[in-house]
Amino acid sequence: MQPTTGFQLLPGQVHIDAVRIPLQVRKGRQGKLRIGFEGSRMWLETPSGSLTEPGTTFLRARSRWIKRSYLLQQRRETQQAYLLNHATHETLLFGKPTPIKFEVGHTLYFRYHDGQLHITLTPEHANRRATCTLAVLKAYAKHYLENRVGYWSQVLKLRYNDVRIKDHRSKWGSCSSRRNINLNWYLILLDKSLIDYVIVHEFMHLKEMNHSPRFWALVEDVLPDYRVRMAELRRHEWVIGAYQALEG
Repeated sequence: MQPTTGFQLLPGQVHIDAVRIPLQVRKGRQGKLRIGFEGSRMWLETPSGSLTEPGTTFLRARSRWIKRSYLLQQRRETQQAYLLNHATHETLLFGKPTPIKFEVGHTLYFRYHDGQLHITLTPEHANRRATCTLAVLKAYAKHYLENRVGYWSQVLKLRYNDVRIKDHRSKWGSCSSRRNINLNWYLILLDKSLIDYVIVHEFMHLKEMNHSPRFWALVEDVLPDYRVRMAELRRHEWVIGAYQALEG
């Protein structure tokens, strides 16, 4: 991979073409150089904890990747901020922008109807609309995902032990050796075809607990277009953690 032509290091920053990226240098393992991102800041780990010529060469050689990753991270944060800031009147549901309609009633209640999410709040919850949106999305995710796992279990004629809806920070789902299927509740924000892909993916791990060619052949037998769905899923990884600020 060839580095970009515009590369410059300044105190606390690396400039790549016209992009300025905050940089933190910290101590890492002996004999290792590593880079990564925490939010909008890039970190570089060096054995000494300081930036020397090997570290500079390392950054320059990976400048294209750094620039691309930083811009993707910026886009991710912008998209997440939009969802979070609009949590009182709009969300993503099944891959589509979905208006949220609130009203006050005697009991907490919600329903998804005609492309809108209707949430009834009690007077004591009327000023906590954003956190109620989060609670509703999680409850709806549990209902929908558990039912969808049951549907695919019948279609595929595969038994599972339990389905667990979790708050994963970096993955959509997993399958354990105990035949438990774990799914990220953020899946409810995605198109139904992507939700089905993740569920089928995990079911196939009941047959093949790896990502070997045999595993992907099993997936393809069920979903011939799985590659298209997988690529689309990667483009929506930004939704994971979008409502994290409302947790707790």
